[in-house]
Amino acid sequence: MTHQEFKNKNNGKFVEVAGSANALNQCVDLGNAYLRDVLGHAIVEWTNAIGFPEKLLDFEWIENTPDAIPQQGDLMIFFGYYGHISIFDEGDINRFRSFDQNFPANSPCHIQEHNYNNVFGWLRSPEGSNMADCTAERESRDHYWNVLKEISITLEDEIQKEDDVDKLPAIVEDLMGDVIKLEDELENFKCPECPIISPSEPSDGLKLVSRTEESVKDRVKIIKKYAI
Repeated sequence: MTHQEFKNKNNGKFVEVAGSANALNQCVDLGNAYLRDVLGHAIVEWTNAIGFPEKLLDFEWIENTPDAIPQQGDLMIFFGYYGHISIFDEGDINRFRSFDQNFPANSPCHIQEHNYNNVFGWLRSPEGSNMADCTAERESRDHYWNVLKEISITLEDEIQKEDDVDKLPAIVEDLMGDVIKLEDELENFKCPECPIISPSEPSDGLKLVSRTEESVKDRVKIIKKYAI
């Protein structure tokens, strides 16, 4: 979901994400929704807005200075006992507009005008403000990793039902050729402003295929040696 899509979806509505049943529709709920839906990041639970910088250690912390201007998508942190958090939309060194909830108190999500008088600083995603702009590339890359996973499953199936062990290396070679082609395709999905997130272990098709290939080689050796 992009920054604009997030605003369109939630504008004029209340957002609730985890937390206490006695503290519904708070500013931190909106901040957590943005972390989850736009940045693909884990939410921050049981923390007031003023404590977000201590929890999001992978984010860049930028102090409020007279000449500093946030970027769209930065999480604005305001002073106060509980503090306040909002999502920067646009502005200059004097004033800015951000997407807020519960500011003023009990208000739904909306664009709110602010100055910097009570701003502590802001948090910037490690992927930068353009992280959501590469959704298509990331989805395409995920698709190819899923294809690699399917190749490894197909390879294992072929091994199980193949009676002629001499054919197994050829099966592996053919499927590994497909893997190499897909790896070349993966190289095309590198957005300089949106680093690709590495695939998780369970969906890493290449590793699965590589392990299966080694397994096939070992199995062929054993079968030929002992004529099983």
